[in-house]
Amino acid sequence: MGESVGYPPQPNVPPVRRIYSRTYRVWAHVLLWTPIAITVTGVVGGLGLFAVADADPTYGSSGLGYLGLVVWGALTVGSPVLLGSFSFADTPTTAGKHTYVIQLVGNSATEPAKTTHVVVVSQPSV
Repeated sequence: MGESVGYPPQPNVPPVRRIYSRTYRVWAHVLLWTPIAITVTGVVGGLGLFAVADADPTYGSSGLGYLGLVVWGALTVGSPVLLGSFSFADTPTTAGKHTYVIQLVGNSATEPAKTTHVVVVSQPSV
């Protein structure tokens, strides 16, 4: 009984790499870089609109400054949406440790993911 019974140890073989189609890789790059390009373009464009509005001594192009504010406001609202972030609100009614679990099931295009976050509440809000 001193010998272990079972499968032999696995050889030093690197893990199998997932193979993605060309279409998948192209769309992954498009979906990654489009929000970044939109954000950079908006920041630079807003700065340009501010500069043009500030350089005009007759105040004839002050509307461009307001347009720059609208562009930056749209970036403030749109960037988290474009980059895929989210938020939620919860008000625990009891003191103690509360664990939040975020889980993405995944599909044929995305791998599953899971993360947890622990929040310690010393005094619950009433």
